Amino acid sequence: MNPKYLIHPAVGVARLGNSELFYLAPDKIGGLPITCDEYGNVTSDNPTIRRFKHDGKVIRQAATFSVYRHDDPYSEPTLITLDTKGVKSIKWTVRMANKKSAWYQFDFQVGNSLNPDAKPYTPDRIRNKDTKNRSALIIDSGLKTISGSCKRAKLSITPNSMKLPPSNPTFGSSIESLGEIRTDSRGCLVYIAGYGRAGGNVTLSPAGDTDGWFDDVADGPVVCELILKDHITPIVLDAWCLAVPPKYAPELVNVVTLDDVMFDVAARHFLVPRGFTAPTYVVSLHEVRSMMSRIERYAWVANIPSAISFGRPPFDVSDNSVKNRPNRKRYVSHFRSPAEANVLSVTGTVPSMPLLAGANPDTNDLIFKFLTLTATQYHVLRQWAAGFFKPTRQRQPAYVSSIDRVAVANSDGAPFCPG
Repeated sequence: MNPKYLIHPAVGVARLGNSELFYLAPDKIGGLPITCDEYGNVTSDNPTIRRFKHDGKVIRQAATFSVYRHDDPYSEPTLITLDTKGVKSIKWTVRMANKKSAWYQFDFQVGNSLNPDAKPYTPDRIRNKDTKNRSALIIDSGLKTISGSCKRAKLSITPNSMKLPPSNPTFGSSIESLGEIRTDSRGCLVYIAGYGRAGGNVTLSPAGDTDGWFDDVADGPVVCELILKDHITPIVLDAWCLAVPPKYAPELVNVVTLDDVMFDVAARHFLVPRGFTAPTYVVSLHEVRSMMSRIERYAWVANIPSAISFGRPPFDVSDNSVKNRPNRKRYVSHFRSPAEANVLSVTGTVPSMPLLAGANPDTNDLIFKFLTLTATQYHVLRQWAAGFFKPTRQRQPAYVSSIDRVAVANSDGAPFCPG
């Protein structure tokens, strides 16, 4: 079969910081960030870092995007660089934007198409509704292109005719760019996030969406034109980039990650494995152990005594015998299902797991008080409890790389509120 070229990660995650310095995103789930030089080249045999500040400022996290060749749908891909035989050039184009000020006011689950009870967006809830030129509210870097080895370009923004965002705001800081892009010595793209700046000319209230305020959180497309010496036309590839707030404990993986959410949507709506919903579907013990490990590590950042016992249950989790089934079922009985987001205790005795706040713990409108697992995660746990599991890992979907999953598995998938 003909090789297939893709950018990995498909969704890269960079993180804001107010330091000029930056490091590279971790290359494994729950891993530490990686030191690099000014162009994103790894410069040490032991490159992981443990200090996330310099001179009292938070160091930014950069996301690296690379081209890979897949010779078949399921094997590990091959990295393509400027030094790869047959490669003529690699050109990257990036456009980052923040459209928050042109959108609607933050109101929890408003507009959630997956929730039939959610309220729709209405014109009276739009932000900066007195601004007729809605495009003037968008912070946009425009298209920035870079190619070659060890090059750099700033994703500068130009205030439009309405002077938005303000270049010298009364409160906060001005926003001059949405980060920058560089290429390393191999020709791979390095996107460095912005500085976490926000500003406006009025008092900030409420904190979530005050009219006239702007910030440099952003996202946008990453496009690559790969030109091979034996090809007449370039191979055009695309990916996506997110610039998000810092992660202060990168070793800790959230109970529900962005990878879990993406996989859940794919599994239930697009890539449903044969028999996935069947009562006898066999799941991977690795996925169960992963969830347990995440819960256990929460003891380092939250006063949840039960995290240790749920991370290390007092029985052999790999024993799928009928004799051990009551232990497995008792364990799972302490987890609330996705439909029980407002139930403190599903057993009626002790608080249920995950013992964390949900997407809306603040008001009585569209209540989601407590965190739940995704439907796919909960299904995996139930299958494990019933004894339908094996120790080997499940095969990844076609053309999905471990690089893709690492990038989003180190990002939270729920809850997005509070914080």
